[in-house]
Amino acid sequence: MSDMGHDFAFTGKTSVKRNRLIAFLHQQGNANRYRIVLLFIDEAQCLEQLYYEWLIDYYNKLDKLNITLVLILVGQEQLNAQQLVFSHGQADQIIQRFMIEEHKFIGIRTLEDIHVCLKCYDELSEFPAGSGWSFTRYYFPEAFAAGERLQNYSKEIFEIFTTLRQQYNLKGVFEIPMQHMTMAIKIVLLDYGKNSSKPQNWISKKIWIDSILKTNYIISEQRKNPNTVKEKKGGINQ
Repeated sequence: MSDMGHDFAFTGKTSVKRNRLIAFLHQQGNANRYRIVLLFIDEAQCLEQLYYEWLIDYYNKLDKLNITLVLILVGQEQLNAQQLVFSHGQADQIIQRFMIEEHKFIGIRTLEDIHVCLKCYDELSEFPAGSGWSFTRYYFPEAFAAGERLQNYSKEIFEIFTTLRQQYNLKGVFEIPMQHMTMAIKIVLLDYGKNSSKPQNWISKKIWIDSILKTNYIISEQRKNPNTVKEKKGGINQ
């Protein structure tokens, strides 16, 4: 109830709180014409079977009120293992209600993925709405007015990541976690944009390389594969 922003999350006995939660979810479901409540649970691999049994109780009570509870579980690979355990442990009621479909999140893998990401900062991050001011324009107004865009660096950024993976002998499928991609862009905007201590007119390849390295992308990839050779091979043209 506290996570949902309920004003009386800590008042009353457990049974009272449960009834209050059902009433709250019922109210939320009634507020949309589909009569659906979407409940997102992060780090879902930490949920034990008892917690799912509680959720089943909420699901059934809301169903009697003509409200559909849709659970979106977000978690690590262990979540798949839990599903397997439930299927072998006669807990089909959990799977049928909350684990019918699965989708694996992947990071950036292609040049087009990078282009789409950067384009959002150039064009789709307008604030306030209708103002024409995106992240790129705000942090690099003169360069933006001259036609410069982050998305123009898509190919170069792809090549930087590719080269770094080769230099550090990173194995496996080429993939850039969104955490590292967005962090690199954030570093570029905050450390080199107009509000930084040493603002730049625009971004150079060296700035991109330094920003990407500051995200600890290399260390993160090496931890995924302990057999990776940690010595850097050669250099990277800046």
